[in-house]
Amino acid sequence: MALVRRCGILSQLGARAYYAGQWDLAISRYEQACEAGTRGGDVWLVAVVRSNIGEVMVEQGRFTEAEPILQEAVEVFRAADTPSPWAFAEVLLGRLCARSGRPQDSAEHFDVAERLYGRLHLDADLAELMLWRADAAVVRGDAGAALALLEGAPGLGSLPLRTRGLALLRLEDAAAGTEVLREAVTTARSGSPFELYCCLQALQRSPLLTAAERAEARGEVLELERRLSIVPSVVLPYDPPAEVSIPRQRADRPAAART
Repeated sequence: MALVRRCGILSQLGARAYYAGQWDLAISRYEQACEAGTRGGDVWLVAVVRSNIGEVMVEQGRFTEAEPILQEAVEVFRAADTPSPWAFAEVLLGRLCARSGRPQDSAEHFDVAERLYGRLHLDADLAELMLWRADAAVVRGDAGAALALLEGAPGLGSLPLRTRGLALLRLEDAAAGTEVLREAVTTARSGSPFELYCCLQALQRSPLLTAAERAEARGEVLELERRLSIVPSVVLPYDPPAEVSIPRQRADRPAAART
């Protein structure tokens, strides 16, 4: 019992570190929690904590490490028939597959999560799932599908704004897309460091930024990559690994952003 309690306490410390943007510390605390939970014999609790490790790794772009962790957690949750943590792990796998160029696998994981959340009538989680489906649509280049999905996703918050802005850029509406992405960055500054990172990365896709604005955004991105131990150009695969390439403006209409 003491070991299981220790697992729970360390997991809470890991969560605090995660939300504070101390991701390496979060993983360390989660790993300590898993060790205590394993010694205490609580397989299900260890799977929950390992899902949290998987979440951090997905957001860091450590997909090869995260995928087996999340798959093992899914097996435990499926065996225990606990739909909520099972769905959470499936959503993370869906996000991982979308960002690593596997759209069909991503859709299958999202479908499983949707069925599980539906069993529990978790409308808020179903709405958030629509956001991740929209994010996946932007990654695969389907801006129209992304905007349609966002109609059923939570309207407030930086990540829906980011996805909408990227979709508009893909549709060659640079002015509207840039305006939305600026709003996303402003909103993200009161949220998590990861949200700010994603929004700043997206803003760099705009062809309308000044050189000073682009340099400032890039500087913040590099600092957040260092702080969060993010693998550059992997978290958002439509971002180039080197310098940002700015499309030339055409006389008749704005040029499409390269995403």
